[in-house]
Formats: sequence, structure tokens, C-alpha cells
Amino acid sequence: EITGASLSSNQITLPAGTYFVSARAPAFMVNAHKIFLYNTTDSSNTLIGSSSYADSTYQSANDSVLFGRFTISAQKVFELKHDVGTSRSGNGLGVETNLSGAVEVYAEVLIWKVS
Repeated sequence: EITGASLSSNQITLPAGTYFVSARAPAFMVNAHKIFLYNTTDSSNTLIGSSSYADSTYQSANDSVLFGRFTISAQKVFELKHDVGTSRSGNGLGVETNLSGAVEVYAEVLIWKVS
């Protein structure tokens, strides 16, 4: 709904403006983990998510969450990145549910243009 914004190949393009972002991404048995809203245009982190810990011994899972506001003066491209302390192939970035044949959702990013 943001004029000039797009999503392609897991990259979010935003036009100049001020934005509020809310995002979350799960992790399973990876120990320490954290998400970032990464500005690929400028090669820098725009927003940094919460520090979380999904213990690899006790099969725990939880989300890293991110909230924040930022302003860009020109069009930029962003990605949601997720860093983990211990790599876990297959389901480290979320365990599938296989419920009701519904699509699996592993990360969500909500963006509002506020000015």
C-alpha cells in the first residue's frame, strides 16, 4: 500500500520517507539469535532486533522481535537478516507445523510510512 514500495527476491524497496517497522522471526535450538533490518543499499543495519536465546540442549524456540522508526532521503533496499549463534540446518529458523495444509510463515515484517 506504500506508493513506490515493492518486494522482490526477499528484498524490500522503499521510497524516501519516514517509516515505522515491526518485525519478528522465530528460531529453534540455535542458542543466541537476533534479527536486523539491513539496508543493502548502504551496507548497514537500520534497526536491530531483540537479543534472544533458543537453547540447543532443551529444544527451545522463540522469536527475535524488532520495532523502530527511521527516515531515508532517497529510495533504499532492505532485507530482514537473522543471525544465529549455532547453525541448525533444516529447522533452525523455524519448525514447520504441517497443520491444515496452510502455508508456513517463518518471518513477518510490517511497514508503515508515517511521513
